[in-house]
Amino acid sequence: MLLIYVIKLCTSHYRCQQVYLPAIEGYVPDRMLYTIHAFLEFCYIAQHDVIMEKTLAELEDALFCFHKYRAVFQEVGIQEKGFLLPRQHSTNHYPEMI
Repeated sequence: MLLIYVIKLCTSHYRCQQVYLPAIEGYVPDRMLYTIHAFLEFCYIAQHDVIMEKTLAELEDALFCFHKYRAVFQEVGIQEKGFLLPRQHSTNHYPEMI
């Protein structure tokens, strides 16, 4: 029931950030929140129909922040060997492909 509510509520990027980030705040390290926020931001920007220079800079900034903070998952023992999923790796190529 809660999952259905969250899915309906998260019809936009902004709403997802309003739901997910406050829900886990205080339960996970702040850097983990920064990582998730940066990844959601990257996904949101990458879906734009039109990407201008400013938007591209925002996309690159979100990607940089994601890579900067994602080590927290390794540090807290969630993913001890680090992680680089295929789709996650492809994000590195988005800015140059646009």
